[in-house]
Amino acid sequence: MLQSIVYTTRFTPLSKQEVLALLENPKDEMISTLPAINPNHGDVYLYSYKGRPEAKKDWRADQLRWVHKGVHSLPKKNPTIVKTYHQRIICGMREKFYRYGYESTDERVRMVVVHYLSGCTRGIVDRYPQCSDDGTLPSLLENIDSSRNGFKIETVDASNFHVQLPESVGQISHKMKNVRTKRKMSREDLYGVYDLHFALDNFIRNLILMPEFIIVVSLPEIVNLYNEVCSINQHQLLSYDTTFRLGEYFVSPIVFKCPFFEEQPSIPLAAMISDNRSIDVHKIFFRAMNDITVNFDCSDVRLVTDREWTMTSALDSVIRNIKHVFRWDHILKDVGSWLTTHKHRAAKLDYLTHIRQLLDSDSEEDFQRLYEGYLKEWSQPFVLYFEENIKYDILHKSGKWLLNELGIYTSDIGVTSNVSESMNALLKRLTAWKDVNLEQMVLALYFLQTFYLKEVLRGRCGTGNYRLREEYVHLAMDSASVVFNDDYFYLTPDDIIAFLENKSWNLTQNVDS
Repeated sequence: MLQSIVYTTRFTPLSKQEVLALLENPKDEMISTLPAINPNHGDVYLYSYKGRPEAKKDWRADQLRWVHKGVHSLPKKNPTIVKTYHQRIICGMREKFYRYGYESTDERVRMVVVHYLSGCTRGIVDRYPQCSDDGTLPSLLENIDSSRNGFKIETVDASNFHVQLPESVGQISHKMKNVRTKRKMSREDLYGVYDLHFALDNFIRNLILMPEFIIVVSLPEIVNLYNEVCSINQHQLLSYDTTFRLGEYFVSPIVFKCPFFEEQPSIPLAAMISDNRSIDVHKIFFRAMNDITVNFDCSDVRLVTDREWTMTSALDSVIRNIKHVFRWDHILKDVGSWLTTHKHRAAKLDYLTHIRQLLDSDSEEDFQRLYEGYLKEWSQPFVLYFEENIKYDILHKSGKWLLNELGIYTSDIGVTSNVSESMNALLKRLTAWKDVNLEQMVLALYFLQTFYLKEVLRGRCGTGNYRLREEYVHLAMDSASVVFNDDYFYLTPDDIIAFLENKSWNLTQNVDS
């Protein structure tokens, strides 16, 4: 039940011990799940967002305007409480009325003690809700951002309805308009991609407009190369570990290693362009990969990804046989971010070393032995974080003993970084652009695949940068017998950037020419 209720009244500041007592032994019937309503001098609220992580900051939306005054850790060494200060503003003037928010550093405590104090005894007299900085619940705004079919406000009775309402109808209308505008594909984008479907024969494999917007691209000759690799090589390593943000869209490439050459180049097999990263989007892409190739969802394929939840959930629900693993650097990056955010900077290096040693365990038993020792050194919040977010992924997706069984372990780093450097660099350079359109994205991916196709053919002819390995010399080709498709443009990654920067070109016409 949603409610806003004064827990107690206190006209002097709360001590750290008093705050901890409130958080550790709360009276359930006095807990608030909505921001304060008409708060007065001395009012103490115990706000809970248990089961509602999106509502963590909703306690601030009390319909008053505040200026942030700072954050303090109590005590400074090994803090247990984080105290946030705000001072009230009325029409630009600072009043002697303050709001203090107390939060535990223990993530399991999903409550906030909110205390209102005045520098005078009159409390709050003048109210200007139209001046509110925190007038709309942050969770409501987040709901609008992620919603496709509007939103709803859950309420109980008229006494607390106004703190759940948006600050103004105009604010929500503007917010929803922005969300729709971001998701709407322009007419030029649609026509441009549709034209490219005919200009680039069989390159655009899927073009879905609704309910999800998705483009799946893959060069047929690259797919044939991948199928040839799978037919000759027992195990195949794929990578789907990076999603690039280009303008208003996301680009998610799948890359495979070509073992024919000494350099073992990483080659883009396919890519998806989408307007979001939902589970349904990834499911569509994985199903498309099953249709595009004959050797995707099989036990001989090892797929390396990052730990993006929507991606891994879609993979687990659609793909049954592929061997799915995580890269170590993603796990270490996530742990490092948590340590920095949760004031564990002093112990960051030691904790990261511990995680790396757990990843590099020779067996599950070795992992368990190390883990039991580290439990004595780690803080309780970090133990909770590790058990809820990291432990399973090491035991089932990343441990050295698992990677060794799959034949993909590389000393000290886990799985070899297998994203093509040139492809990675190209897409990262594109991310700096704010006006990348769909037509440019499709062409960039097309040119990238034709570049790798030509490099592979040159390598098999003994004239390129790739050298055939001794066990694959039977795959050598006579350059006189190789005919390059006249419809293809062969551009290096640097050429692709230069091509896309030339805004005066009619891109579709140049492909056809």
